[in-house]
Amino acid sequence: MDQSRLRGIGVLLVFLLTCLCSHTSTAQRKKKPITTLLNAKWSNTPMLLEAAEFLASESKDNFWSFVTVVGEVGEENLRMKTDEERHQMILELAARFISPAQLDILRFSLALRTESPKVEVYRHLAQDREILKKGCPVVFDYNNKLHCDLPPANIDELEPPSTYTLDHIYPGSNVDTAPTVIVYGEVGSNAFHAAHKQLAERADAGTLRYVFRHKLQPGTAESEGKVRLSGYGVELQIKSTEYKAQDDTKLEGEDGAADEDEAGEEEIEGFVFSKLKELHPDKLDKLSEMKQHLLEMNNDMAPMKVWQLQDLSLQAAERIMKSDPEERLAVMSDLASNFPSHARSLTRTSVRKELKKEMKKNSDMFYNHLNLGPTDAALFINGMHYDMDYTDIFTILNTIREEERVLSGLGRLGLTPKQSASLITLDLGSKQQTYGVDIRDSAVHWINNIEKDKLYKGWPNSVQEMLRPTFPGMLRSIRKNFFNVVVIVDPSDLRSKAILKLIESFYVHRAPTRIGVVFKVSTDPEQTGDNNAGVAVNNAFNYISTHKQAYDALAFVTDLYSDLEDGDELALSAVKEAFMENFGSDVKMADVFGEDSEYDVGRQLAAEFVMKTGLENMPQALLNGVPIEEKYLTEEDFEEQLLTLLMKETQQIQRAVYSNQLTDSQDVLDYLMSRENIMPRLNQKILATSQSKVLNMAGDMLNSLKVPTFSILDKKSMSATMVNNLGYLVGKESSKVSKLRMVSSWIVADLDTKEGRATALAAVKFVKSSNQMRVAFVHNTDNPGLISKAVEAAVHHMEPAAAATFIGKILKEDTALKLEAGSKKIVDYDIPGVEMAQFQQQMQELSEDTFKVHRLYAGKTLKVNLGECAVITNGRKVGPLAPGEELTSNDFELLEKLMMSQYGDKLVQAFHNHLDVNREDISNIALVAGGLLTSRTSAKARQELAYRSDDHSVIKIEPRFPDRPAFDLVAIVDPISRGAQKITPVLLVLQKVLNARIRVFLNPTEKHSDMPNKSYFRVVLEPSLQFNEQGELLPGPRAAFHNIPEQPILTLNYHVPDNWLVEPVKSIYDLDNIKLESIDTGVTSEWELGALLLEGHCFEAGSGNPPRGLQLNLGTRASPNMTDTIVMANLGYFQLKADPGVWFLNLRPGR
Repeated sequence: MDQSRLRGIGVLLVFLLTCLCSHTSTAQRKKKPITTLLNAKWSNTPMLLEAAEFLASESKDNFWSFVTVVGEVGEENLRMKTDEERHQMILELAARFISPAQLDILRFSLALRTESPKVEVYRHLAQDREILKKGCPVVFDYNNKLHCDLPPANIDELEPPSTYTLDHIYPGSNVDTAPTVIVYGEVGSNAFHAAHKQLAERADAGTLRYVFRHKLQPGTAESEGKVRLSGYGVELQIKSTEYKAQDDTKLEGEDGAADEDEAGEEEIEGFVFSKLKELHPDKLDKLSEMKQHLLEMNNDMAPMKVWQLQDLSLQAAERIMKSDPEERLAVMSDLASNFPSHARSLTRTSVRKELKKEMKKNSDMFYNHLNLGPTDAALFINGMHYDMDYTDIFTILNTIREEERVLSGLGRLGLTPKQSASLITLDLGSKQQTYGVDIRDSAVHWINNIEKDKLYKGWPNSVQEMLRPTFPGMLRSIRKNFFNVVVIVDPSDLRSKAILKLIESFYVHRAPTRIGVVFKVSTDPEQTGDNNAGVAVNNAFNYISTHKQAYDALAFVTDLYSDLEDGDELALSAVKEAFMENFGSDVKMADVFGEDSEYDVGRQLAAEFVMKTGLENMPQALLNGVPIEEKYLTEEDFEEQLLTLLMKETQQIQRAVYSNQLTDSQDVLDYLMSRENIMPRLNQKILATSQSKVLNMAGDMLNSLKVPTFSILDKKSMSATMVNNLGYLVGKESSKVSKLRMVSSWIVADLDTKEGRATALAAVKFVKSSNQMRVAFVHNTDNPGLISKAVEAAVHHMEPAAAATFIGKILKEDTALKLEAGSKKIVDYDIPGVEMAQFQQQMQELSEDTFKVHRLYAGKTLKVNLGECAVITNGRKVGPLAPGEELTSNDFELLEKLMMSQYGDKLVQAFHNHLDVNREDISNIALVAGGLLTSRTSAKARQELAYRSDDHSVIKIEPRFPDRPAFDLVAIVDPISRGAQKITPVLLVLQKVLNARIRVFLNPTEKHSDMPNKSYFRVVLEPSLQFNEQGELLPGPRAAFHNIPEQPILTLNYHVPDNWLVEPVKSIYDLDNIKLESIDTGVTSEWELGALLLEGHCFEAGSGNPPRGLQLNLGTRASPNMTDTIVMANLGYFQLKADPGVWFLNLRPGR
């Protein structure tokens, strides 16, 4: 090429670049922003009160401590501070009570305004009660009257006021019976601080019940304006007519040449391409590229060809992974949020083979293991799956707060981040399980045996038949005892009539159920078949089942009831007459019903079986050992409920057969009774512990028990100190395999009383044979005696096996009485390896503080009154026991099996895999960690993520603090999907809020045939409050769209939580049809949260039908009918909408 030609091309390129820059700057000046914001309907709430509510939701103790320290700061100091200084002071004060990680979450919560609705509820309560009309800085509400002065020393409570779950009730003594005083005050004010100190003292003394509610002063700077909300998404959607994929499959030469000629005449940005092609025929390809670039630059929304759309997701993933590792998440957020503007530039990105291969293999595994496709947007928080198409940030925040409590607790135990991570992701969720009792008991009279009786001879006898298809609701006739129904009845009680008749009909109609009967009759030897109708029926049943068939005995009993009406009593004479009529010719009546009758058997066995079930009222029924709810044991409901339970049990057995857990070689009943829900004994008080609250034991530990230092601790630190200082009894095989004991039981009792010794002795007897339980004693006494001191000295100064032997001896009632009387001495015992004289000296050296601390802990934290008996197992309380009530060794066996079946087995395996199970404090770690992990209320299952590799297509972000326990956040998402628009901004914020290990698995759609995403998106979310240079709080976050193309028509939509009703209140443009070309400036809009929506269903109590046309009113005391709704005939659906507050729900008169 000659010099002139080169010079011409150079001039052309310089001129072109100049034009491009000029055009770009001109276009940039034309860009018009679109901004929008969302306010709540209620006025601003002070951040101090929001922080107090945050701490209250973490712990009631934290709230009251925070209120106290804020009062000590002084009202004047608070008011003189700027917003930023006040915010910093709040965080510094809160840091005394929560961990650094929880402090970061508090900062995030304040920015998100999560506690503002709670504070608004208090404002609503005060307005409804007309508190502000009193004009007092602090208002006291008692005896249904408002007062400006402190209540008198003695309050005669006429009527206790209504309190709510959100009320702050001071943890004083005697809160259940003391008169209630509701205090309306402003936290931080001098007047409230003075009143609070006096009321707290009186509440501690038990003279009143102190309830606190916030009182917000109107007209203050902090209450100006409306609450600015965040935590939602805003979408700018391009009208669907704007994007059309062009078919580029036409063959070259059909009409392409004509199009090219027509286009060639066009002048684009001052360039006449037909002339340029004439001048530079050797640069046709380059000129075509230049022309196309100019066309595309002028029109970002120009239609794209199908081949350009196909790999957009893969190309976006490639661009993300090619960027700087620290910027990958931000790049992904920008691509997803502004995808329409980036789409064309992505088409020029080439995708590496290794990236494509890894994403394909991972995608297949996600689909097979998690049922996640490329169109799904999944976020896993410590293994819990959240679908980001339906999950809002408030749900995520609640989960994060709960998980952080556990993580902080695990960190206090000295676990490494890796060990904490292995425990936090364990799925220890307690399954909704009904527990049963072993029915292989000689007390049960079996009427039939499906496996042996000739009646069922023609039925198939393979368990595999259970997998054979049948019509829905049909029971399979298989010669196996799959379904065992045991009824427990008092034969003299006519309430047994319906149940016995129904199970008889099951036998007569050859239903595949095995039937058993237990007669609960008097065990008094004086009661015989000659003077007690129930005993007579029992004797007659035994005789008939012995000499005839068991069914004949059942038929005899049901025939007795046939002539009796409801309300009648079964007479002894009627039993004898019926027996004489049918069997009198074969036997003497005295041989059956007399005092020495050989058929008067089984009464004691039946009583023991009934006691084993823990059931009291009769009749009762068990299906495979599991009690059927008492409300269904009626003539109308029993059959239907039994069939329903049989269908559910069928599914369980089918799973067992399918997974080869149950085979033909096994005894079916033995298998059914070996399942984890079958307990050695049912005790409803113990079973109820599975739903009770778990003690938080993850606090600061003291190494000794001293009253001055112990009494100032919070409750969780008290519990942690007790864990660290109690002595434990363990079984003989304590150190052969490991030192881990997963079940820890604390016996809270006065061991100098008979009841306390009985429960403690039962625990000691059981722990000797247990490999999983250990036992400690919390002395609930003000005056420890010889037995208490001996037990306390033994657990601290003897080897565990020796201590168990010694304590088992001295807790026996006759031995204890002799020791107390002095007829027997401690030194008289011969315990191997123990010098008893030295031990007696150790008893005398026991500190009085030890027993005082035990009593303080029992009363303040465990809420067990002096002298009462209770058991704390793995942080869950059983009791207090009623007077005369005792727990047996079987009950402790039940406690152990209950804990191990719920979560203990999983934890044992995890501890063996990840921790040193022979370290001295491993059982203490298990106790605290088990309580933390099971205290989580989330019912979500935890899943283990399975993937092929993470080398080329995974964004990895390490925790900010490697030495602390960290969250495990995993996202699986297509990088340009609608899900990615929501999930990436959330992850960017959580990265700043949490100490988290973040992994984002890119799961792109393999081929697109249409534009995958036709909208711009913003998530309005900030990690903390923002302040200006003067320290003033900024108005709040808003959604802002910049550099949006002007040609397309756009629609602005809000993506808010489901129960938010939002609407635009300020906008001069139609937000459904925004065209920036026709607008000189930007578009600004303001939206408002009009109401919160509550949805529900209601039914008539009698018929169960929807109450068609029923109208509900929602209002306050002053305005009882502020809003109303009507119940739909379809499923009784209704909606209620209102602002945060306490509302009265009433029925409107009529229909």
